[in-house]
Amino acid sequence: MKVLKPFVLNGHDSIPAHAGVIINGDQWEFRGSTDSKYANGKALLETVYASGYLKRENPDYDPENLPSLDVESLIASSLVSMTGDEFYNNLPSSYGYVNHFRNYTKELHAVPYPECWAGKAYIARFEIPEGTPDVYGSGYCIHPGILDSITQIGLCMFMNMNNKTFDFNGTFLPVSMKRLTRWDPVDSLSMEEHLKKGVYVLYKPKVWGAKGPFVSDYVISDASGRVFFTIDEFEIALAPEPDPVPITDFSMQQRIVTTWQPKAFVTPNYVLPSVGSHGGHSYLAEVLESLFVNARTQTNRFVSRVLDLDPTDSIARAVDAKLSSLLATHRFAVDYFAAGVDGESADVKVNALHYPHGRSTIIDTSTFSSQDVSIRTATVDVILANLDISKTPPNLDLLPKLLAPSGVAIFLVHCSFIRLFPRSISLTHLLFSWYFL
Repeated sequence: MKVLKPFVLNGHDSIPAHAGVIINGDQWEFRGSTDSKYANGKALLETVYASGYLKRENPDYDPENLPSLDVESLIASSLVSMTGDEFYNNLPSSYGYVNHFRNYTKELHAVPYPECWAGKAYIARFEIPEGTPDVYGSGYCIHPGILDSITQIGLCMFMNMNNKTFDFNGTFLPVSMKRLTRWDPVDSLSMEEHLKKGVYVLYKPKVWGAKGPFVSDYVISDASGRVFFTIDEFEIALAPEPDPVPITDFSMQQRIVTTWQPKAFVTPNYVLPSVGSHGGHSYLAEVLESLFVNARTQTNRFVSRVLDLDPTDSIARAVDAKLSSLLATHRFAVDYFAAGVDGESADVKVNALHYPHGRSTIIDTSTFSSQDVSIRTATVDVILANLDISKTPPNLDLLPKLLAPSGVAIFLVHCSFIRLFPRSISLTHLLFSWYFL
């Protein structure tokens, strides 16, 4: 499952007005309607918010060899613990986890686990007694509130469990999951019998970085240790601000993930700014600012996505101050995807930014290729890249696939064979923009 964009539904009469799941063979898409249009009496669900694949049976299910969890041994090895109330009391209020969320979780323990990040895993005990409103007998395989509470246990990674404080200034959203697997019998319609016995959640951090990615596994068992489902490679990402803001046309950091914003990156009557005394990277920053100001004033666009394909951090450093200025002066927010051939090189570019909304993404910056780049970044409005005209990459045709309609690719062009030209000529100052309509 990949969450392409968080789903926003503000309430009665808001847009989108309709949502639904479309299943086609072994593929599914969660879609919403952004304009409330109908065709043959049916709402048009044209915007995909999440997508994935499914199998109706678990091919690894073996009734003679079912997975189990040694709950007693794990809790006996506890390094430090906290109650469910202590856990939720120390989460930032921006998460809004109240009522039933708090009621399920009773205790959490940090336990030694060598194969996990930092050598620790976390185990939580849930109680979901019979009579819990809406959970039992309502037709759910597993109630979504319980599934939410299970994944929330991952936030203990950002807590100091000794002094009961939340040590990370950020709000997280789920963005992908490799697999959710059921281990109860194939003829079982729901997991209710397991839930009634009490639930244990083993949370195993796998991949961790200063600014992401944050990827973990979950193992969920009943009180007897019988595992009834697992979640593999559940990934969360930082929301762009320390606290979420109300989604209205007047909030400052409005997001591309909201539905009111045009999908196309349209910049009507746009004219390149005068070069003046600018050259190379300095002019690139001016062009980027003028593009976004045009989009903001002409089309009421508040936020865009930029993909930086420079193998170095030179472009990121050059545009850093402009990005902060855009947010402060023009109320324009940019999700800045810094690409690298691996997570470490991408993080170097993100860490070069003072602008807070940089995100690492893995792309081969010499060939512009990646198996999952289109999933990780969805579509971007602007691509920034260095281009050596003496050895143009053969994969330039990949770039339009990453761009939103009417998106823009901007290249800082140079030539590695500069010795062919007089010393006074430098092609590194040649900049051109490329529009895909």
